Amino acid sequence: MKANRNAIGALLKLARRTSEHLLLNIDSQTSEDRKELIAIMSSAIDGIETTSVDTKTPSQTNVRALRHAPKVFGASVPPSLDGLRQAAFSAFGYVNWAEFYAENNWSRPFLSEFANGEGVGPDGVLINHEVILGLFLMGPNTYYPPHAHPAEEFYVVLSGDASFQVGTGGQPNRKHQGDVVVHRKNEAHAIQTGNEPLFAVYGWIGEIFEPSWYRDDMNDFSEPKKYPEIRKQ
Repeated sequence: MKANRNAIGALLKLARRTSEHLLLNIDSQTSEDRKELIAIMSSAIDGIETTSVDTKTPSQTNVRALRHAPKVFGASVPPSLDGLRQAAFSAFGYVNWAEFYAENNWSRPFLSEFANGEGVGPDGVLINHEVILGLFLMGPNTYYPPHAHPAEEFYVVLSGDASFQVGTGGQPNRKHQGDVVVHRKNEAHAIQTGNEPLFAVYGWIGEIFEPSWYRDDMNDFSEPKKYPEIRKQ
């Protein structure tokens, strides 16, 4: 019972801090449609406290990228980000860490550097059928290739830096601590890390039960979508 209370407390704190950060990081450079989407995301995260229904014990799996955790925990952050980072650290042991994808030719180059921790969601420690909220860690000098999903997604970068490519023809955009990245429904996106591991809070809203997909050439719309096997446990 105490472990459940600790998990609920840590994950709800992560939700509150994340929602606050999303709203505080809408600025004049944010397009109007992305401002609206960020506001919707913040509202969905706020709803976790009333829509989460149960808890389960975090799964214990071998997630190779978690070897980078000591470096992530040792990274410094600006004072404005300290509250969210501390909430993420408190939730670190209350998410279901997984490598997320089964190994195939597409996932093999990045899989050993990839860690997805679902804290809130259908497969989270705090079960929720409306939204996913969790932690994301990817090792240095790693490329997460273009893919998409029907759910809308956000990342909040906590440490490290990485280039996020949004859209099939978009230019990679370097993001740093505190930056928010938003992906619309079925919008292709990719991530390239630098010399430090990337640690972030992430979330999905909308069609969270629909699978991720990719094409060998994301610009070839005649190519059928491919659906990698998902392994969250």
